[in-house]
Formats: sequence, C-alpha cells, structure tokens
Amino acid sequence: MRTPCATKRPPQFTSLLALLKPRLDVLNLKYEYLDGSTNDRQKRVEHFQADPDCPIFLLSLKAGGTGLNLTAADYVYLLDPWWNPPRLRPPHRR
Repeated sequence: MRTPCATKRPPQFTSLLALLKPRLDVLNLKYEYLDGSTNDRQKRVEHFQADPDCPIFLLSLKAGGTGLNLTAADYVYLLDPWWNPPRLRPPHRR
C-alpha cells in the first residue's frame, strides 16, 4: 500500500536535484531520479508507480514534462527558483 505522501518533485535545474539526493540518502529515504541524462526512464517511472516504499520521485521539468503521467504521486512540489506566476501572465493582465 502506497504511503499517503508520495511526491513528484520537478525542478528545472538539476543542480537542485543534486542537493536533494544526498539529503534523502542520509535520511535513508527511497526515491527515483530522472533527468535528461537518464537512459532507463520507463523503468524508473514503473518503479515509482509500483513500489509503495518509494515515495519520492526527483525529476527535472524538461525530462518529466513530455509524456509523463505519474498517477501514484499524491503531491507535487515545484522547486524551480525562477518560477514566478505573475511573470507568466501577459503585462496587460498584471
């Protein structure tokens, strides 16, 4: 049974992922990782979707943004330092 806190964390910059991985390792938390250099994308997705002991999926926005459907994620945290919703709106709507 999947824990109720399964997450998908998609920051755009993989340097942020590099900071998160060692902290998760120290806490002994299982996670999957996917960025643009990942070769076995489908295997990692399937593992996250099927393994209730793997509650965290670290992925970059570019790697995870195309054709990825993670139905097992209960929460999504956007950890992009440049994400700014007001800046995404046209200037005449601000």
